[in-house]
Formats: sequence, C-alpha cells, structure tokens
Amino acid sequence: MTLPMLETDNGSLCQTPEEAMQQWIQFFADMEGGTRQSTERLREDWITALSTDDQPQFAVSATSLPTLVDLELAYRKVACGKATGPDRIPGELCHAAPAACARATFASLWKLVLFGHKALCYKGGLLFQAYKGKGQTTRCSSYRSLLISNHIGKSIHHAMRCTQASIFEKFMQAQQLGGRRAMPVSYGVHLVRAFQRQARHYGKSCALIILDLKEAFYRIFRPLCMEGEVTDQSIALLMHRLQMPKDALKVLRGIMKEPCALQQAGMGWLQRRSLKHQSSALTDTFPDAATKRCGPNDARI
Repeated sequence: MTLPMLETDNGSLCQTPEEAMQQWIQFFADMEGGTRQSTERLREDWITALSTDDQPQFAVSATSLPTLVDLELAYRKVACGKATGPDRIPGELCHAAPAACARATFASLWKLVLFGHKALCYKGGLLFQAYKGKGQTTRCSSYRSLLISNHIGKSIHHAMRCTQASIFEKFMQAQQLGGRRAMPVSYGVHLVRAFQRQARHYGKSCALIILDLKEAFYRIFRPLCMEGEVTDQSIALLMHRLQMPKDALKVLRGIMKEPCALQQAGMGWLQRRSLKHQSSALTDTFPDAATKRCGPNDARI
C-alpha cells in the first residue's frame, strides 16, 4: 500500500517516500511530545530508568501479587484478528494457548511487580497513521496515531492492572467512565446521547464541551500523577497551547506540591513503582517511545 500524497510544513508536496516518512515522524513527535532517539540511546535510557528505582530489599506478601490465573485470564481475553506488534506474535496464539503463555511469561510479570523491571520489547510499538474521516488527506493534521504493541506485553499489563483496579476505582470520580472494569468504551457515547434525548424530550437546552488536550496529558498530567519530572518549559508550552489564564499557573504549582494521585489513592511504594513502569503510565513509553524508536536507523511508521 503506497503512502498518500503529503504536504510539508511549507505547503509543498513531499517528493520521495523518505521525505514523507520524516514528515510523519516529526508530526507525531510534536503531537505526542516525543523526541527522536537512536536505538542505542533508547536502551541506555531504559537501563538508567531500571537502576534509578531499584530496591534490593523489600518485604511483601505473595497473596498481594498477581497470580498465574490472573495472567492466564488476561491471555484468554486477547482478541483474534488484531494487528500484531513488533514481535509478530498473533493474538490467536495467546487466545488459543493461554495456560502455556502464562507459564512462559509469569516470571516477567512478577519481575515487573517486585523490581519494576520491564523488558524493552514491551515498550512502545509500531506507529501507524489513521485518517479521521474529515479534512484534506494530504495534511498530517487529518490523521490520528495508532500504536500497535505486542500482545504479550499488553497481557502482562492487563493482569497487573486487575490487581490494582479496586484502588483506582475508589479514587476516581463517580462521573468518570474511562478505565472502569466491565465498562465498554462506547458507554460514554451512549450516556451522552441519552442525556441529549432527555433534554429534547423535556424541551430543555443542552450543550457538550469536548476538550482535546493533545500532548498535555503525556507531558504534564501523567508525570504529575506518577511523580515524574515536569520542566518549566513544558508547563509554559501547555499554558500557551491551552490559552489558560494567568492564575492557572499558580494553581498548578500548588497541585505539584501535593502528594501524587497514587499516594492519595493509598498505593504503597512497591505498587507505585511497578505502575510507573507499565506501558500506559510511564513517560518514556506509549506513545512517546513510538516516536523515540523512529531514529535514523529505526524509523517505523
């Protein structure tokens, strides 16, 4: 399948596939807050992150850790017919042989939980562009990013999150739907439509406010929740893009002085560290790692 015609920043069309590839990489890097990085540098940063949170001595009960059954259930839930990640292991294999897959990767799950050590192959994935269905097809802004990661890595994350779901659900607001167990992603859309139908039935006006935070979550909110580092430059850029009032910066600084959300939720140090190294909650992985992996010798789109 050929790449579509693509415009550069100055409005001219890309002349070669390599030029179009670099345009895609730069666009998604700017959108997701990622940086270009070689494979060697990515591995060095990964090793540094592992040594930073290392804790050789700890005491924890085995009953509080994910079990082999939890991991097997996660493999059983892998959908068939889905795209494969960089390891090319299909979801059909995980779904058809969950017991064997769980036994083969159970040590990796406990290593992540106990030591915060996560294999580099479970970070990031293959980044693809998906047309939004509106706008000119020659512009990058008409596309959104899809990150295809490994099924094994996602199964390990799922088994780990299930043991922490009760803490998360107690901390989250009652109006928040995303991330709840047994809550389909389409439920929010149905709930909004039901609210609109009710307003129309009673002759009342209603309005929806849809806010696209873009890279604000990955650069600011996620590091704040995970005790990550937030630079003054990233905060200034966030305030500029969202056109926030001047007093918003003062409020944000006050929030940054408070304990992180995981501490407020009652998570222990071991749980917080393992959660930081999950793919969905670490600043140098999804989706940043996808753009980071697109180095000079490792461009994947």
